[in-house]
Amino acid sequence: MRPGGVGPCRDMARVFHADSLPPDGSAPAAPAPGRRCFLRNCNFWWCLGLAMTLAGFLPMGKSMHAAQQRKAFGPWLILHLVGSAGIALACLWNILVPPSSGKMACKCHRVVGYIGLCASVLGVVSGLITAWWERFEAKLIGLFAGLSAVAALQTLAMVMGYVSIRRAKADPSQFDRYVWRHKCFMYLLWGSCLGPMFFRIPQVFFGVASSSELMFLGLIPSMFWPWIALRASEKRSFF
Repeated sequence: MRPGGVGPCRDMARVFHADSLPPDGSAPAAPAPGRRCFLRNCNFWWCLGLAMTLAGFLPMGKSMHAAQQRKAFGPWLILHLVGSAGIALACLWNILVPPSSGKMACKCHRVVGYIGLCASVLGVVSGLITAWWERFEAKLIGLFAGLSAVAALQTLAMVMGYVSIRRAKADPSQFDRYVWRHKCFMYLLWGSCLGPMFFRIPQVFFGVASSSELMFLGLIPSMFWPWIALRASEKRSFF
């Protein structure tokens, strides 16, 4: 896959970010009307990600019910759920409606991105406090260690994605390159947000105990998810 993605969508992204570029003619002319990219990322992987997000955060979901049965929700866990749901929904929206869809979509992309950034920080910090203090149990240390690794990956993707898009706006000559890096890191961020859902697949579907090392098998799909979903997006393929 080449930096910048699909031609028309790449060009439109440059046009709709043009207000952040210097007026030196570096932004290309607007593409012909009708060449829109709206909802081009609505593929199988996005739909599956939406289903997993709903399954993980719905109050009546099996995973949520099991967690509440083990111990009543405290304030830090509630903050973690709010932050995690916020960044998960932000990823779903911004992937579904990229800034190349139009001027309004570009503005929404930025606003949702900043909201997601704040939600991600809230989710990571409160999640670590929840795991290692509020709901800590020695027998579940493996589970908490795995979730902490996912939090570290989420933080890395979040920071690098933000840095990449700031560099894209600061250096128009490297716009396509940095936007491509931003997109890659945002898909990695999305995959890390789904990590806890993957992590619980052995528990929900196969009855594996939370303290079992087999729980880590659920992390395997999250290693490949971002790149499979990104590939489908670039190819405009449903799969």
